[in-house]
Amino acid sequence: MSVQQPSGGYLTYKRKEKIATLLFLLPALIFIAVFSYISFFMTFAMAFYKVDWLNPWQFVGWGNFLKVWNYDLFWKSLGNISRYVIGSVGIGLVLGLFFASLMEQKIRGLGFFRVAFFMPMVISAAATAWIFRLLFGKGFGVVPVALANVTGWISQWHIGAWNFGHYFFGGPFDIDLLGNPKLIMLAVVFMTMWGGIGYWILIYTAGLRSIDPELYESAMIDGAGYWRRTIHITIPLLRHVILFLSITGIIGAFQLFSIIMILPPYGAAAGGPDDATQVPILLIYQIAFSQMDFGYASALVCVIFLILLVATTIQAKLGRITQE
Repeated sequence: MSVQQPSGGYLTYKRKEKIATLLFLLPALIFIAVFSYISFFMTFAMAFYKVDWLNPWQFVGWGNFLKVWNYDLFWKSLGNISRYVIGSVGIGLVLGLFFASLMEQKIRGLGFFRVAFFMPMVISAAATAWIFRLLFGKGFGVVPVALANVTGWISQWHIGAWNFGHYFFGGPFDIDLLGNPKLIMLAVVFMTMWGGIGYWILIYTAGLRSIDPELYESAMIDGAGYWRRTIHITIPLLRHVILFLSITGIIGAFQLFSIIMILPPYGAAAGGPDDATQVPILLIYQIAFSQMDFGYASALVCVIFLILLVATTIQAKLGRITQE
């Protein structure tokens, strides 16, 4: 005759374990709920009101969204961020795969190159912007000053009365990378790639190491060179990695803010020169905290969210089609 063991009531061992787990997770869940989900729904609600926190909310319906549609600076900011997305995501996808492939080869000094590529990842975006200001700022940057001195010195070369240095440079060469509206966004792309290329390499490296080496060995036996192996083996088997990097790259590009705030010269407004670096997040910040129109800023947030949702959905659909 077996003796039935007491069940211990409602609080069994498994239930106690679940309760303890929930209690440990509760602070993080509260934090996520307050600053993610509740704030998201509040933003969506404020988009239909005029909100300045000093007066009662005034319902305006779709008025804030109509203001967004008719705001020329918003469309310019979309154009700026689109060029940034094409530059940063395109360069990241290509250079990331190129350098990740090189780092999988057996070459000398590989550890140094890994450290060199991954070191900028630990530097914050604000520090990166300050570094590039010190390097490329007009009148005080290391690169413009050194370039002006060297070109000015070369332009003064003489052989007797013949000033042949003038044929190389007519005088000191003055470059203003951060003050030229046509070059500033290219500088931002270069800046973010310098600081973030290690992330692309890291993800690509994980994907490359998941590919069976026997596939490459079979292809080499059949006479396939490096480029044929890359096109017919590496890229098809890394489609899920490329899709992930492209989606996260676009989302990360739309979060560009700190570099744009710090990069302008002293006395210049953020988003310059000539609104060439005006991006949606900066525009939202200016409308919310400079114009104190939080309803209008919330409508901008909703529009950006919708654009990202559509873009990522299209990418995911295209990724599924190419993998079938």
